[in-house]
This record gives sequence, C-alpha cells and structure tokens, in this order.
Amino acid sequence: GAKLCFMGIPTPNIFDGAHNYHSPLEWVSVQDMCMAVRVIVEIAKIWEEKS
Repeated sequence: GAKLCFMGIPTPNIFDGAHNYHSPLEWVSVQDMCMAVRVIVEIAKIWEEKS
C-alpha cells in the first residue's frame, strides 16, 4: 500500500473489527464488520466529492 500511496493512489488501512489475527481464536463481531462498512462508505463519499 505504501508504494501505491506514494504514486498518489489512496490505499487506506481499513479495520475489519477482527481480533486475535491468524490464530485459532480469530473472531469478528457482526457489529464491528457493519461499522467497517459504514466507514468505507463514508470514505467513498468523500473521494467522490473531491473527484
């Protein structure tokens, strides 16, 4: 992502709400995933306004 950002292509790190990444106990709640979707939609709206 850093190389793409340097080239002017936005590549934000978006959270997905997961916990204990890459472990046998990895999990995510539906509420956290829904919040991530809301954040992504808002970012898309901002990009659309500025384009």
